[in-house]
Amino acid sequence: MENILSWLLWGAFIVLMMRFGCGAHMFRHKKHTRNKSEADGNVEAIRWEHPHSATDPVCHQTVDPRIAKTTIHGGDVFYFCSDACRSKFEMSPDTYVGSSAISRQIHVSQG
Repeated sequence: MENILSWLLWGAFIVLMMRFGCGAHMFRHKKHTRNKSEADGNVEAIRWEHPHSATDPVCHQTVDPRIAKTTIHGGDVFYFCSDACRSKFEMSPDTYVGSSAISRQIHVSQG
């Protein structure tokens, strides 16, 4: 009798977890979401795209962003022709990023 009771308790626990816990997706409930707009399906995907070309802020060479060395500073992506230029930039980024140093564009598309 004690064995049957323990099996029933475990079964009830598993059913509760499947119904309300992490297994709720098996009962076709709403999926786990981070916020209400995701649950409603109102989220637009944002996809970042490389620019077609970029200028190294240190040596001012034109580089191919697909194969260039990169770093992020102040929320912007910078492209470099070599590790040496990237190292110089990372040691003193404010020297290379100023009002007249380079002009940047944001490459974000709604997808």
